[in-house]
Amino acid sequence: MGAPKQLIKFNNDFLINHMIRTIRIAGIEELVVVLGSSFELVRDAVSDPDVRIVQNLDWPDGISSSLKKGLDEINHTVDAVINFVVDQPFITPDLLQSFITYFMKHDPDILVTRVGEQLVHPVLFKRRFFDELRSLQGDKGGKQLFSRNEVAYFDWQDKRLLIDIDTEDDLKKIR
Repeated sequence: MGAPKQLIKFNNDFLINHMIRTIRIAGIEELVVVLGSSFELVRDAVSDPDVRIVQNLDWPDGISSSLKKGLDEINHTVDAVINFVVDQPFITPDLLQSFITYFMKHDPDILVTRVGEQLVHPVLFKRRFFDELRSLQGDKGGKQLFSRNEVAYFDWQDKRLLIDIDTEDDLKKIR
């Protein structure tokens, strides 16, 4: 795309700041942002002084490397983690609050957001999966656990959640 996705302008700010703000508005306080390529450039663009930013030097190895890095940085008392990606700009505070409420009510070990039949972020994993997540390889991240574990689905109707920004055409669609 010619520039890091995190620095795409969305709603008059960088996409990284839009996502951090969305997560914060939803009430999530402990937030670890894992950055790989263009680390310094993206780090310097983050406007939330309280977010914990960590560098993933293994980012060429795929999504699993960022997941591992994030897990290594969380508080050891955390019972579960919610995994986000920066290129889904239509995640909303309402979605996140509903997602968390669903988790609190049903207490699943793995909770995956689903729009129709399509699986999207956010995704939640309980602590019992942290070691297994740390052992993953490649560019599929936590999805590798879905086929061999019980997964609960959080259904969301807003099809905009299916939009992620991977190309210039995707960017044109959201604008």
